[in-house]
Amino acid sequence: MAAKILTNAHKNGKKVTPGNVAYYTLQHLKSGRRTVGYSNADVLGSATQLNSRSSLASIDEDVNLPGDGDGVIPVAEVMCRDEEDPSRQAARKMDWECFVTSRDGGDQALLQCLGEGWTATESSHRLRISTLTQLRHSLLEFFGEAMMSEAIRKPQWFHDLRVAKEHFACRSERSWQMQ
Repeated sequence: MAAKILTNAHKNGKKVTPGNVAYYTLQHLKSGRRTVGYSNADVLGSATQLNSRSSLASIDEDVNLPGDGDGVIPVAEVMCRDEEDPSRQAARKMDWECFVTSRDGGDQALLQCLGEGWTATESSHRLRISTLTQLRHSLLEFFGEAMMSEAIRKPQWFHDLRVAKEHFACRSERSWQMQ
């Protein structure tokens, strides 16, 4: 900031003292300006915050959880929860309902048995059918190979958080060993 003030002063043919440069640099820093600019578009930019268009919140701040008395927990714990994203759950449910309605009565009965916890063999014997392989092919045809592998994959953010936790645990373990 000080160099920019000096450069602009020399471009405009003005003489400035080192005290003036230091004073105005400190004034800019006190007002929240950063060396990279005074942006209105950047969420973390000082102009955005000074204009009250955004605000920062502590990661230790408490939030209310929706649902049956889950209570209040810090934002950090919300970010680290092992639960799946509700939007993915809803999308999966819609896809599944569409698949089930496209099947005939025998396949729907088989899916019902499997959903109730029966094994594939028990379900086939109970319904006196042997279409489990055909149902599996129908699933692959309806959803596709990529969708089936996507359905069982953990989300990327979950992997990133787990790696960060493990890295932090290793770092703290090493610091204990050094002491």
